Amino acid sequence: MKGKTVSHPSLTPAVLQLLLSRDCGKLLKAMEQKSGTCILYDRQNLNVKVFGPPKEVAAAEENLVQSLLSPHEDKKLEIHLRGRNLPPGLMKEVVQRFGTDLQGLKEMVPGVKLTLDTRCHIINVRGNKEPKQKMEEVISEVALSGMAEPPSETSCPICLCELQEPYRLEACGHDFCRRCLVDQCESTIRSRDGFPLCCTKEARVQEAHPARGPEVSPVD
Repeated sequence: MKGKTVSHPSLTPAVLQLLLSRDCGKLLKAMEQKSGTCILYDRQNLNVKVFGPPKEVAAAEENLVQSLLSPHEDKKLEIHLRGRNLPPGLMKEVVQRFGTDLQGLKEMVPGVKLTLDTRCHIINVRGNKEPKQKMEEVISEVALSGMAEPPSETSCPICLCELQEPYRLEACGHDFCRRCLVDQCESTIRSRDGFPLCCTKEARVQEAHPARGPEVSPVD
C-alpha cells in the first residue's frame, strides 16, 4: 500500500525532530487510533507517511501538521537590543517609541506576546512565525534609523532609560534606578563574584553605598 507523505512548507527538519520525543510518539499512536490510519515516521529521511482511506488520511495529515507546528511556533524568540553592530541606546529608543510595556509594538504586530528584559536588553517574543519576523524587521528599522544618541545625564547607565527611584553611589557619584541597582547586586551574589561592585558607567571598581535619591529632571 502506498502511503501519503505529509508535506507542509513549515515542516522543517527541526520541526520533524520533535517526532523523536516520547510525547510525540504517544501523539502518533493516539492519532492512528482516532483516524483509523497507520502513521510511519522515517527517521533516516525525515518524513512522515500516512496509510489508510483518502478521507481519513487527509484528516490525519492536517491534525499532525497542526500538532507539530503549534509548540514549535510558540517557541520564544529573543531580540537583542545591545551588542555587536547595534547602536548604543537602542533599548532606550525602543522604550521611548513604543512605551515601557511595548504597547506600541503590540499594536503594530498583533498576535505576539512581548516582554522586555531591561537587565539583559532583550525583547522576548512569543507567537507565530510571521509576526516574529515582522517584529525583527521593526526593531532592525529602529536600529538602522540613525537614532543613536549619547544617553542623557538623567538616564540610568544600566537600562539607559529615565531614572526611576534614583539612587546615587557614594564612591563614584553616579545615579542609577533603584531596581537596576538591586538587580545588579542580586546578579553579583548569584555569580559569586563578590563585592565591591564595578561601576557600570565607568567600569571601574567602586564600593557601592546607596544614598538618598537626587533631584531628577525629565528627559528631553
